[in-house]
Amino acid sequence: MAINNAAVIGLQFGDEGKGKIVDLLAKDYDIVARFQGGDNAGHTIVVDGVKYKLSLIPSGVLHGKKVFLGSGVVVNPYKLKNEIEILRKQGIDGSKFLFIAENAFVIFSLHKAMDELNEKIRGEDAIGTTKNGIGLCYSQKIQRNGFRICDLYESDDILIKKIHYMIESYNCMAKKYQIEEISYETILNEMKDFREILKAFKVNEYHFIQNAIKNNERILFEGAQGCGLDVNHGTYPFVTSSSTYVAQASLGTSISPKQIGKVHGILKAYTTRVGNGFFGTEDTTEEILKDKMQEIGQEIGTVTGRKRRCGWLDLVMTKQFVNSNGVDSIVLTKIDVLDNFEKIKICIGYQFQGEKIDYVPFVNYKDVEPIYKEFDGWGKQSPTLNIKNYDDLPENAKIYIQYIENFLNVKVEIISTGPQRDQTILS
Repeated sequence: MAINNAAVIGLQFGDEGKGKIVDLLAKDYDIVARFQGGDNAGHTIVVDGVKYKLSLIPSGVLHGKKVFLGSGVVVNPYKLKNEIEILRKQGIDGSKFLFIAENAFVIFSLHKAMDELNEKIRGEDAIGTTKNGIGLCYSQKIQRNGFRICDLYESDDILIKKIHYMIESYNCMAKKYQIEEISYETILNEMKDFREILKAFKVNEYHFIQNAIKNNERILFEGAQGCGLDVNHGTYPFVTSSSTYVAQASLGTSISPKQIGKVHGILKAYTTRVGNGFFGTEDTTEEILKDKMQEIGQEIGTVTGRKRRCGWLDLVMTKQFVNSNGVDSIVLTKIDVLDNFEKIKICIGYQFQGEKIDYVPFVNYKDVEPIYKEFDGWGKQSPTLNIKNYDDLPENAKIYIQYIENFLNVKVEIISTGPQRDQTILS
């Protein structure tokens, strides 16, 4: 049987422009399924000059497609409700198309409080989380003290027993650090709200996905963040709290790995990162050029509002993620931001503790020195902004793109030349 599904993952530290690409591809699919993360991720999509900012709901909703939050996602129902209301004001009734796995875990105010406390305890070694409780919800999931959506509908006496296990460790820490404890009543009241918010959307994940396959519906799997933030393979401990690799599409939606289909890797034409942690090309990119990338690229986090750190494209890290995820197609975004640069660099290797390496080490990041290849820019006189045909690109931009293809041994099939949906080159 032919597999007509596909997946979209980020090949850097997130913020590669996945939202626009999922929105672009969604028209050819029946379901867009998110497989990990929470409202710590954000997409900004521009359609006909209108900006849509999404944190939980997959951008396929803008096409009127079914959108699905799988069991690998952690859900803050209050944030979800707010997002639905904002979309409704913009003329999109997301509630008509939304389905959520009933075995997805739920974020409470407790998790946000724990997140904030943990960052406070770390002090100058803070991870730089969004403090939305994502990691703490995953942590309690693994500790087997969390609540799935389906658990919310137990009787109150059973819930009270479960609440005890969930809040006890936090309240012990709260006493030690002399901050406010979380009460049973607070969590119980949130649960009652959550029941009401989620009851119309919850489905059995296995049944939902397998019925879709049976009915030959095409599924587009959407990841959040990027591979550099993968909890297993990223720049630990400065990572997100879930796996951002494409294999998580199977674990986070109850689909066979064999049915994931084509893998699209999203790659920004330079590199950005929000929060702390290793960033190989940041310190060797001139400050004036980093500021230029930040300003022209409007590099501000959709969720956090923080300025993103900027640096040159790192193909060493990218190739590692391409190979590990079996990426079939590269989608290159924000190449138009480089219209303003006379010289452009790409990191093609690392010097690490006296030797040249072609992988990202797991420790001693400070010893990593990028090895660059320099390219001539194409300049303001021949911009890529708004170009829709590959042949119309300036010659130096083609040289830059072809080098990326050859280095990664994967074709660049889509090129984004601006924030709008139609500012795109399709090969």
